[in-house]
Amino acid sequence: MKHQMLFLLLLISIIIHFISCSSEPELSSTSFSKDSGQEMIFGNDVPRKTFLYEPYPNPSNGWGEVNFGLPTSMYVNVIVQNPLGDNIRTLVSENLEAGYYAVAWDGRDASGNKFDNGFYFISLYTSDFSQSKVVNLKR
Repeated sequence: MKHQMLFLLLLISIIIHFISCSSEPELSSTSFSKDSGQEMIFGNDVPRKTFLYEPYPNPSNGWGEVNFGLPTSMYVNVIVQNPLGDNIRTLVSENLEAGYYAVAWDGRDASGNKFDNGFYFISLYTSDFSQSKVVNLKR
């Protein structure tokens, strides 16, 4: 029964992902460049609306990057959750200026333990936006 519930949660998240893919925001003239820095702004432009891109790389071998954009200054939470919805690591929890961001994550929980292989959710929460993306962790 537990495996059926996990499969159902994963299936629902995949369906939600495909629905939300059609509404990815248009980017302004700022270009993205991949870097392993913790948090950084790319360029001086700001996105037209809040967005969360797919974690990169996906599947991941334990290292990854989460890219998101904010049209205005706002309080942001970026959280890693297990398939049951439990928060297992907070990557960002602070007020950020408008811009493009990348946050590196190392496939570990808040205590420094490596995540088990499997599917996880990377979630972006603000006062008026929430979205989750699925990442497949394979070591």
